[in-house]
Formats: sequence, structure tokens, C-alpha cells
Amino acid sequence: MFAKVEPYIDAVVELCWLMRTQTPPMLLVFAERKKAFDKTLFRCMGHSGDMADLCVWPAVILHDGGPVVMKGHVLPL
Repeated sequence: MFAKVEPYIDAVVELCWLMRTQTPPMLLVFAERKKAFDKTLFRCMGHSGDMADLCVWPAVILHDGGPVVMKGHVLPL
């Protein structure tokens, strides 16, 4: 089983490493459960709302205070 997911794990670790070694480093922003989320950083999945139930995918930011590279996805309450 591990042999099937090992290439995926290696790729994820490498990508995270490369994001953190940038100058300045890229950021992953997660929506917090049962709290309001920034709609400029996240898209709603399923239905709309203002409070996060589940952060499906984090938002990717080029650097602290920088532009959004990829919006995250949130399942709202």
C-alpha cells in the first residue's frame, strides 16, 4: 500500500519545501472552523455562507501581504 502513495508523498513534501524556501516564502492560509472566512481568499463549495464548517483546501498566497495565487475552498455552515 505504501509503495502506491510514496510518489505522491514525495511530491507533496518537495512542493511544500520549495514554497517555504522562496524569498519571501509562499503561504498556505486555512479557514478556521465556525469562524468567518475571507471571501477574497476562499470559494464556497455546495452552498453559500459566511462561516466555515470545513476548510477543504487552503488558499495559496505568493508572500505575506501578497497576491492570491490560488483561492482555497470552504464548505460553509
